[in-house]
Amino acid sequence: MHADDGDWVVVAGFASPESGATFTESLSYTLDVTRVGRSRSTSHQSGRFVPAPGQSTTLATSRVSASPGDEIELILTVSSAAGVLDVARFRTAVTP
Repeated sequence: MHADDGDWVVVAGFASPESGATFTESLSYTLDVTRVGRSRSTSHQSGRFVPAPGQSTTLATSRVSASPGDEIELILTVSSAAGVLDVARFRTAVTP
């Protein structure tokens, strides 16, 4: 997550398979971004991907309008046909 020009924050969700892990099936992801300040906004993105061994993959990016003091929460969930593989959560306050 990083500040963009103006009052925007850019967030991204990444997947990096553990060393030696190989996948032959596609996986799915959801990225939920919530901003709470004077008002509340939520963004939801989802899709499918096949992780490349030893490489990081950008799954989704989003620009969020935010002001200093707003709270931003990201939840990235990666699943296979068998169920949820991992959930990553990140929460921070926007600083000037």
